[in-house]
Amino acid sequence: MSDRSFRVGVGGMIQESHSFSPASSSLERFRSGLYLRGREVFDTLGSCRHEVAGGLSELREAAVPLFFAFAASSGRPLDDPTYCHLQAELLGAIRDAGPLDGLLLVTHGAMVTEADDDGTGRLYAAIRELVGPDLPIVATIDCHANVTQRMVDLTDAMVFYHTQPHVDHVETGALGARILTGILHGGPRPAKAFRSLPMVLPGENGNTTGGAFEPVMREVGRRGAARRPLRRCVRGAAVDGSGRAAAPGDGTFVFGDSADAPGSGATGDSTALLRALLDAGFRRTALLNIVDAAAVDAAEAAGVGAQVRLTIGASLDRTFYQPVPIVARVAGLAPGRFRHETAANTGFPFDLGGVAVLEVGSISIMAMRRAVVQWDPEMYRCAGLEPTTFRVVQVKSPGGFRNAYGPLADRIFIVDLPGLCSPDFSLFPWKRVRRPIFPLDDIREPEPWRAAG
Repeated sequence: MSDRSFRVGVGGMIQESHSFSPASSSLERFRSGLYLRGREVFDTLGSCRHEVAGGLSELREAAVPLFFAFAASSGRPLDDPTYCHLQAELLGAIRDAGPLDGLLLVTHGAMVTEADDDGTGRLYAAIRELVGPDLPIVATIDCHANVTQRMVDLTDAMVFYHTQPHVDHVETGALGARILTGILHGGPRPAKAFRSLPMVLPGENGNTTGGAFEPVMREVGRRGAARRPLRRCVRGAAVDGSGRAAAPGDGTFVFGDSADAPGSGATGDSTALLRALLDAGFRRTALLNIVDAAAVDAAEAAGVGAQVRLTIGASLDRTFYQPVPIVARVAGLAPGRFRHETAANTGFPFDLGGVAVLEVGSISIMAMRRAVVQWDPEMYRCAGLEPTTFRVVQVKSPGGFRNAYGPLADRIFIVDLPGLCSPDFSLFPWKRVRRPIFPLDDIREPEPWRAAG
């Protein structure tokens, strides 16, 4: 779409919320992630594998940059001052952009605020109130979104990722822009219908490249009018890979520590794997990571080559694990800034806030001040650590890491460790979740399709 007579605003905000998480979703977290105004949106994201880049590829001169914010990791529900500040930034950018013919919104779909469990729907409602009922709005959202009737009603279309790990950000943005283009050129607005399946699947089983997600969704798709009970979803295999990793031989074993995944809302400060390896007397090389700002401070004060005695981990949450006392050599210090180099958001910038490499025997721990999504080995490489030189590599993610780490790993294990993002949903004290829902309850028949306004 190169017609300059159209003006399409492009912007949004992304935060995936975990209502049991103590991890910060403060304004400072967004500012230390991505906080882009006006032309910065296109300058920063236009060359990344991101929805904004996909939208630009279709809209070209018609695209008008607005505002975009991303906290770099998931966390607890947004407090109202933070949410209202971000909403005001986006609404102000829309207002200041002048007359617009449409909006392409880049959102996630699972944002929660303290005042509204449907944070994304709340944002769409505020935007719709500003622009009126007739302006076309197309939104991109994660395939892990918590879609609501309000979200469907307030947009002309929502476009989801089709992959997990997510490698189709650009394609998703481009599709959203094409739908918007069709509307602006006089085509019909998309017909909408909404059906909410009362089930939630563990991220470990959600890979579109294989695993349990494919047969489960085929099963769901075949249900139709069938009234047989849905089969219980099987969580990702709880494999103790430390014994196999300790055995003689070469190769890299990637341990997916999904229970402490920052991208799912965990704090990233779990010591569970470190404690297990130390207790087992693990002698092979291992590369772990732990969010602990105080440990980084101590290492910086001591300097490279110094020996430090400290406790590490559980600095943000002690519900599932405790700090571990260590005596370590400071093997390296680094700023902790890197960009994704894989197809998952290639070029996307991240900032760990400073890192320290601590060696405890054969175990290397990358301590960092900030948590980020752990999809790309560049996170380790920014500190001079090459994952393929280690026997065990910890990645705190349920599945998004597979695209980048799969080619590097001889084996991948999803390790069964305690944590805030455990796939065992029975561990959590649910209060506001809509019931019945699978796997917390037995489900026989999903809700019917509902037309959307």
